[in-house]
Amino acid sequence: MKRILTENGGTIDQIKRAITGGGARTRIIETPSPEVTRAYGTRRSAAEKSVTPYIRLSPNGRVVVADFESGRQLHHVGDLRGPRQALRFVLATKENGYFAPLDAAVAERLAALDGTVVTDANTEDGLKREIAARLGIEE
Repeated sequence: MKRILTENGGTIDQIKRAITGGGARTRIIETPSPEVTRAYGTRRSAAEKSVTPYIRLSPNGRVVVADFESGRQLHHVGDLRGPRQALRFVLATKENGYFAPLDAAVAERLAALDGTVVTDANTEDGLKREIAARLGIEE
């Protein structure tokens, strides 16, 4: 199909001009220079973005490492499970039934926190600080 279109490109262009009265032209899209993108505030490339990680406890019990700038989840660390009076932290490992477990190096750093009981907001804050400290994240 591609060969047929390239071989008959001239004929196709003549038909296109005849139907549109010469109004259809091939558009050439150029990538703007870096100076133009900075001047007009267009989106920067992903390579220029910096990541500022922090530990987030979601309302649904997920414990994640997220980017402060964009709010995007970077890593799923584990969950808070159980009744509200006796929540416990469950590390995202294969042994705990997770399909996408943490890397072995990260899981090893956080292994001591697996099963930690979280009873109130102070304990939740303490858990966040402890996870951040073990992963080397400044909070």
